[in-house]
Amino acid sequence: MTIHPDPHPLARHTVTIRDGVTDNCQHVVVPGATFTIADWAGRYLRAPWGEATGNPTAMQYGLRLIRTTGVPLDDEVVYGHINGVGHLVHVTEIAGAE
Repeated sequence: MTIHPDPHPLARHTVTIRDGVTDNCQHVVVPGATFTIADWAGRYLRAPWGEATGNPTAMQYGLRLIRTTGVPLDDEVVYGHINGVGHLVHVTEIAGAE
């Protein structure tokens, strides 16, 4: 796993979680939720999300991935906020992502 060298191009922008996203953990990262991107997860956490041992946000993301299908296990993950609470979201879960 790696850390992106540059900030995410949508850092400080608010995006929408795309249709079809499921969250069997907290029911927060759901279709239509607004998500304000802070930066790439690795840059924000100072470690790739999968190596951020003990970080509650990274652990919650890992649990969400276990219960979700179709989300790649890579470092294309961003940190941001939904209703003021920090979450990790894969870029494919953002509306308009290719």
